[in-house]
Amino acid sequence: FLAIALRHIEENLMATPHDWRRICGALQLLETLLRGAPPNSDDVVEDVLVGRMWFEVKAEPRLKFLATEFEYAEDSRVALMVRRRTNAVVAVAERTILREGFDEEQQREVARQRRAQHAAAEAAATSATASATAPAATVFGQPAEAAGQSHRGGDDSDALPRHGAPNGAALD
Repeated sequence: FLAIALRHIEENLMATPHDWRRICGALQLLETLLRGAPPNSDDVVEDVLVGRMWFEVKAEPRLKFLATEFEYAEDSRVALMVRRRTNAVVAVAERTILREGFDEEQQREVARQRRAQHAAAEAAATSATASATAPAATVFGQPAEAAGQSHRGGDDSDALPRHGAPNGAALD
């Protein structure tokens, strides 16, 4: 899936100015992949999905062009929007994969550990919530054992007849 997304970004970054919407979509997708961590996270990098090598070889040259030389003759606002979006993507890349000391393998390992911790905490919370809120089996407001019934059925003498009529009377 990631390879398809990266190929999509490559192709759409190379689109003509007439297809500026495709360029903006590719820029948005690239920014999302570069961010990695959700917006409410305190971490700058949790699990960046774009590698530095791919970015430098495939995206960075085109981003430089889009940031400085992109023109759209029909509407100058479009050119301004594409340039701003491009600069935003470059800024995210500089904060993540292009920053000094960025080690992709180390970041992947940190992300794996955080995901494992999060999954363990979530499982513990779910388990505690499920056991605390599990309802006891009841029959007419009394525990099933007190009413002479087990959880799997048992004595039906106190229960309503299956036909729905009291005392087994036939329905007319």
